[in-house]
Order: sequence, then structure tokens, then C-alpha cells
Amino acid sequence: MRRSDRSQIRGVMIVSLALTGFPVAVTASSYFARVIGGGGNAHVFAVAGTADGGYIAAGRIEGDAPSDWDGWLVRLDAGGNTIWERRYGGTGYDGFSAVVQNPDGSFVCAGVTASTGAGDYDYWIVKASANGVLSWERVYGADATDGLYSMQRTNDGGYVVLGYSNGWFTSPGSDEWLLKLDPSGLKQWEYRYPTLQTSSGRSVKQTGDGGYILAGEIQTGPSQIRAWIVKVRASGVLEWWHAYDMAGLFWSRAILPTPDSGYLVVGTTMNASYNGWVMKLNSAGGIIWQKIYGGASSDYLSLACLAADGNIVVAGSSDSYGTGTPDGWLMKLGPTGNVIWSRTAGGSGEDGWSAVAPTADGGVAAAGLQSGLAGGGSEPMIFRCSSSGEIDSSCGAIWQSQSVGSADTGAVATLIGVSYSPLVPADALGTGQSTLTSSSNLLLCGSPCPSIAISPPSLPDGLAGSAYDETIVASGGTAPYSYSVSGGSPPAELSLDPVSGKLSGTPGTPGSYAFMVAANDAVGCTGSLEYMLDVSSSCAPPHITTQPSSATVTSGAQVLLSVGVDGTAPLVCQWYVGAGGDQSSPVPGASSIVYQTAPITTTTSYWVHVENTCGYENSIAATLTVGSGPFITSIKSKTSLPGSSATLFGSGYSTTLKQNTVYFGTKKAKISKAKSTNLKVTIPKKLPKGTVGVYVVVSGKASNLVQFLVK
Repeated sequence: MRRSDRSQIRGVMIVSLALTGFPVAVTASSYFARVIGGGGNAHVFAVAGTADGGYIAAGRIEGDAPSDWDGWLVRLDAGGNTIWERRYGGTGYDGFSAVVQNPDGSFVCAGVTASTGAGDYDYWIVKASANGVLSWERVYGADATDGLYSMQRTNDGGYVVLGYSNGWFTSPGSDEWLLKLDPSGLKQWEYRYPTLQTSSGRSVKQTGDGGYILAGEIQTGPSQIRAWIVKVRASGVLEWWHAYDMAGLFWSRAILPTPDSGYLVVGTTMNASYNGWVMKLNSAGGIIWQKIYGGASSDYLSLACLAADGNIVVAGSSDSYGTGTPDGWLMKLGPTGNVIWSRTAGGSGEDGWSAVAPTADGGVAAAGLQSGLAGGGSEPMIFRCSSSGEIDSSCGAIWQSQSVGSADTGAVATLIGVSYSPLVPADALGTGQSTLTSSSNLLLCGSPCPSIAISPPSLPDGLAGSAYDETIVASGGTAPYSYSVSGGSPPAELSLDPVSGKLSGTPGTPGSYAFMVAANDAVGCTGSLEYMLDVSSSCAPPHITTQPSSATVTSGAQVLLSVGVDGTAPLVCQWYVGAGGDQSSPVPGASSIVYQTAPITTTTSYWVHVENTCGYENSIAATLTVGSGPFITSIKSKTSLPGSSATLFGSGYSTTLKQNTVYFGTKKAKISKAKSTNLKVTIPKKLPKGTVGVYVVVSGKASNLVQFLVK
């Protein structure tokens, strides 16, 4: 593969295809004309709106040799600016003719490849991440030429693709070939719909009953081409099919299910000249109305989508309108085929649309080749117009309005009795690659979008089971902004508020979550930023906050040792005798954060091991040294209630208050008077009823432990 200068278009031409995707979610309009991509001879054959208000364009770009083309995918923001572009494929011909975005932000492209597979050209299905990184690819085909024109994501998360094949079959020409794939691109079923002549499928859509409606053409004689509509069940089994005929040639290139359970068919007829043609069918394929559109020269329609306002958008090329060379031709039609508006776009050479997609405001995004507009030869371009067909005033004469009439045709529906059968299993392979291409795209006309920044640059980690709250803020564009997740997935329990940008909720499953956040400003410009959110387990390992204290004690004294610990409950403790970490001498029954020693007669060290289900920590060793020190003989109190006074009688106390510390369990008591033989203290408040151990520490030396009953 290589990135070359623009050159004359060569190689295999993929027939144009229209795709609808996610409607472009903008709060206001930004209308423009832009060159797509920035390097190499390239064609766009499909465009779809993305969840963040931008676009995804797919097609082909020239590779290392005249016969070497690569699949080409370009990600655009709402203003038509390139976010990224990638090329896919091997050393032969590879190209995309369809693209859809999945709910997780990833993309699936469909087309044909000659770089690998069984025949000259084979069906080629590629999945890429939200950033265009290749996820998987599948190749299906026979030892002959196959062509793929249409793909749709199905209700079960899989995909259905339609085209033709010259392989496997006994009929003299090609046969229409429908292939159903699961979400991983693996074949679920496939059917051929053969005739005695050549047939080809051009457009497939899933219907409200779970089945599929197919549009294409069938050659029923040496110079007789008919439009051909096929209805199949969800399993691919045939329900009905009709050919539609009138004098001359008759092609159907796009089909749309309509809200009344009928269908809208778009194509071209040729009798004395070529004209655009639109036909409305009922649920059984019967004709409700049909019209032709055009002027004295050749005019073609091959694309269709339903606008957000419920009207019909059709597109193709026209010699009768515009500069006459021809130009790209775009019309919006009413529910009975009446022309609401007609527009052409073009330069000095041959122009035409190859893809259209609706926008949320009722407008249209149209892509195709336009010549002479950007100062050179043919360039892949994208135009964005309003619901009334208007574009930025700076676009001038390249965007023209015209009055277009229509006339009823004399077409009739004919039921064709032909066979259909399941196919033998097809291959599923692929050895392509993806390459990131750095480019910029020229703004031909319209108001350029500013750079929209998103902050913070990264998100703080989350904790499973704990509330998470972080606000994402956009700047640099025209407020207010709307926020959305345009790729990947945050934790399922978190939601992004589209108005405030607040990402909040309580994550439930630990893991690393990669996702893209997009911000659309008030005029349709977009900024985006990829985040990685790490959610750790809700179990916090133990952490010792207060270590056990060493002391000098009177021989025979009992000492209360304790630690302070943070961590997720339940915490399991075990005290040991010896140096820290030495587990050879556990103390039986010492399994609390507080441990009362046996009478100390020799210098002894103690430490504690604390653990829970997600970790552990060992304390330092506390050494109790035997020596001369304070000794409690008795404790007297009138009430023995918390907050009342008590006197500790004994010996070895300091007459300096601050050198004495009295403990009732782990709580310190306030000392009011100190003599060498008694200490007057206040029993700590909030002590629970029951027996508590009391001891005195004087200048680091601990006394014996005396039990005291708290009432």
C-alpha cells in the first residue's frame, strides 16, 4: 500500500450505495463543502452519521500500483474535519461499499477484495474499533467474481450483506447472493436467488417483521433489464418477488421500508433518455405510485434515505441541471413523490453523489466525487445542507437550485417464477492490515469549526461499589455543548449527562474501560477525547494505621497491646511472639486487634498479622522489657460510671502529671492529681458496661494490668 498523489481514476468501479446510520445529533446546523482525506487517489462509496454527530466515510484509495486499491475509512467530526483516516487491505484490489457504526462505537465495513480469498473478487467484511484499529475481517466467496453492494446491521446485532456471485451456480450469468452474519462476522446462513439470466442485488434493508427486502435488477432478455424486488423471511426463505417493467431499461438501486409497511424503490429508467425513477410499493409489492424525474439530458438516481422530517431524499447525477457536465444531483421528495427541492453541486468535470445520510435537523450529508472545485482533478467531497436544501452562502454557484418536474411511468409488476436454494458453506479468512494515514481536509466553503477542547485530560480511578462523580467540560466552541459517548463503553452503571457532562453512578465490576467522549457545540462543531477509566475492586486490603507500642513493665504485669487498622471487613487478626514476621509462635486465642498479654516475667516481643480477602499486612514488633516501674495495687470509685472519678493506688507513679498515662482499655483517662502512691483520674466517657483492663505508663514504663468493672 502507498499514499500517492491524485491521479486518473483506474481499476474496478464499485457501484454507488447509500447508507443510513445513526442520525447526526447536533443542536444546530453547520453547513459546508469539504474535501475528504488528504492524500492519494480516492473514492467515497458510503457515508453514515455517527453517534457523536460526526460522520464515517468508506470507500477505496489507490495503493502501490494501478490495480492496487485499499479499503479506505475516514472519521469526520460534525464540521467535516478529519479525526482519523485508515486504509485496509493487501496487495490486490480492496474496497468498501458500505459502512455502519455499532452501538459500542466500532465500525463494520463491507466491500470486495482480490488480495485474498477464493476467487477474483470476494465478499470482504471488516470490523474496526472506534479509532479505526482492525478488529477482524472475513472473506466469503467462490472461485469466480463476486460483488458486494449493500449491508445493514440487523436487530440481533449481526449483519446482512447483499450482492451477486458468478461462482457455484449453473445459470449462465450472475445470481443475487444474500449472506447473514452474526456479530462476529461468522456466517449464519446464505441464499442465492438464481434466474435463467443475470441478476444482481443492490440494496437490502431489514423489515419490521424481521425479514428482509432486496432491490436489484434482472436481465430477462438480450437488451431487457428489469427492476427486481425480493421479499424474504428472517431465515432467508423466499416470500415473494416481482420484476417491474416498461419500455426500455429499468434499474432499481436503493430500497427503503416505509412506516406504512410498504417500500420505496429508487433507480433509473432508460427509454429515449435516462431519467431518475422512484416507485412506492405496498407490503405485497404492488405499485401505489411511481414517477420519473429529469430533463432533456441524462439523469440518474441511485441513492435514497429517509430524512428526519419524514420526507424522502434521493440522489445521483444529472446532465440536465447544474453545469451539465454532469453534476451531483440531490432532491427531497414528499410522501407522494412531489419535489420539495432540488439541488446540484459540481465543478468543471464529471461529478456525482455516491452516498447520502440523514442529519437530525432534517438535512442531508452527501458524499461523492467532485471535479475542479478544489483546484485540481476529481476529489472525494462531503456536503452538508439544511432541511430546506440550503448550504453556507460562501459556497456560491457550486450549489445550485432548480425546478424539477415529474411524470408517472407506465411500469407494471410481473410475478416471476424462479427457484432459490441455500448455498454451500463459504470460506471465512483474511490477512489484511490497517494503516493510520495522517492528513488534513480542505474546507471548500462554509464556516470552519474551531478546535474544541475537552477536560479533564484523564479520569480518576473508580472503586467498585462506591459512588463515582466526575464532570467533563468542553471549551473553545460555541456554548451550550451536548455530550455523548461516541465510542467504546464506560462501566454499564455509569451514565453521561448530555447537558452537564457529568459522568456518575456506582460502578459494579472491576476492570479497565476505554471509551470516547464527544462534545457538540451549538453550531454543530465537535471535539472528542478518549478516556481510560480503571475500576478497582471494592475490597480494600488491610492497612495498619497505629502500630503496637514497646514499653518497660514491672515483672508480672499484664499489658494491653493494640493496633489501628483500615480495610474492608471482615479483618482476621493473629498475634505472634517473636520478631516481626516470624510466624513460628502464634498466641492461642489472640485474634483481635487488642491483645492482653500473660504476666510478663522476661523481656518479650509481640506482633500481629492482619488479613482480609484481598490482602494482608504485618505490624512491627512491640518489645515489653521487664524492669522497675509503676505498680497498681487497687482502684476505687464511688459510682464506677463513665465520666466519674476514680483513684488508682499503688507505687512508682510520677508526681508530674504529664509523665503518667492511664488507660482504661484503649481509652486514655484524664489525670487530675498525681502522687507517687496514687493517681486521681476521670473514667473515660462512652466506655461500655463490663470489665475493662486498666494500666499506667510512666515515662515509657508500663504497670501491671488490673481489671475494673464499669457500671
